[in-house]
Amino acid sequence: MICKVCNIDKIGDDFRVGRKTCKKCENLQRYERTKEYKKNPEYMEKFREYDAMRKRDRRKNDEEFIVREKLRCLLRRGIKKYGYIKDNKTLEILGADYEYVRQYISSMFVEGMSWDNHGEWEIDHIIPVSSAKTYEEFCKLNHYSNFQPLWADDNRSKGNKIL
Repeated sequence: MICKVCNIDKIGDDFRVGRKTCKKCENLQRYERTKEYKKNPEYMEKFREYDAMRKRDRRKNDEEFIVREKLRCLLRRGIKKYGYIKDNKTLEILGADYEYVRQYISSMFVEGMSWDNHGEWEIDHIIPVSSAKTYEEFCKLNHYSNFQPLWADDNRSKGNKIL
């Protein structure tokens, strides 16, 4: 395939799906755009405000968005905490799509739990992630089947024990 920006013939892996510009050229274009945006602080401030407002609205109305954000954050914090380098996609680690994981967790709600009051309850690992010795074990412990909803106080008192 020939990149429409650099006009160099490259292999398919150098392109994102459905794109005619190679990854390297896209990254350079993004870098140049970002430099231009940084020269205009008003634009950057408006963009930040818009982005924050959009996320706030989605958190109120879109349960799947909430689940996606919470699970990504859960994974990102674990990877950072234990010094791993993520080489799998989040959905591969979870073992299912976000909608399925949302329904799975919802099916285990006890009385009073809902996605509206997430924060009063948390997504808990049944077998703690701290017991993982390798990245492969870490990924297995972040499979959706190792998740359960647990009231925040109970989760914090549980710590890294298996109940």
